[in-house]
Amino acid sequence: MEHIAVIGATSAAGRETVRRALAFGFRVTAHSREPFVLQDLDEDRVRVVEGAIANAAVAEKAVRGNVAVVLLLGYEAPLQGKECAAAASAVIEAMRKCGVRRLVAVSHALVGKSDNLGFFARRQQLALQDGASEAFDDRCRLEEVIARSGLEWTIVKPYALAKGAPKGRVSVGPEVTVGLLSSVREGDLAQTLVDEVQLRDHVQQRVFIKN
Repeated sequence: MEHIAVIGATSAAGRETVRRALAFGFRVTAHSREPFVLQDLDEDRVRVVEGAIANAAVAEKAVRGNVAVVLLLGYEAPLQGKECAAAASAVIEAMRKCGVRRLVAVSHALVGKSDNLGFFARRQQLALQDGASEAFDDRCRLEEVIARSGLEWTIVKPYALAKGAPKGRVSVGPEVTVGLLSSVREGDLAQTLVDEVQLRDHVQQRVFIKN
């Protein structure tokens, strides 16, 4: 049975990713900065690693023994903080050291330059650059750190996450456009992340996603 690591497992989408990975048959290393409560998760197939992922020892402990890493850091709006790029760098260095090649990461659709944004979303992006410039710049660096890593990476970019039952269908790809009304259910995002680990349909691509 293969193992994957989920970094940022305490977020709603992160926890759902753990659940989807277990349902597929993976064993999971669930990383959390704060104490992680398993609740309804299969404790026999979940290994918990706690601590700041930017710490090299914590990153290596979370990554070692896994065939892939799913990274969920700082992707939710409003963007806050400026430590995500450093954390991603620590994870990537640990992956190199441990020989783990597959990385699936989540970013925000407004981060970076693209032609995938509708008119109003593009205006929101400009406002975001002005109002949360440090956090925005940090997420841009996070994407660039991943893109230059030499790993088999995929960056998945939702505009907004929605709660509720998964719809079971998504539009996902490098040509998908998103706007102010675009969202994806947390469960559908989680399933897509697990699918990307297995199928490798978008290696070394940034892909946008919506229901």
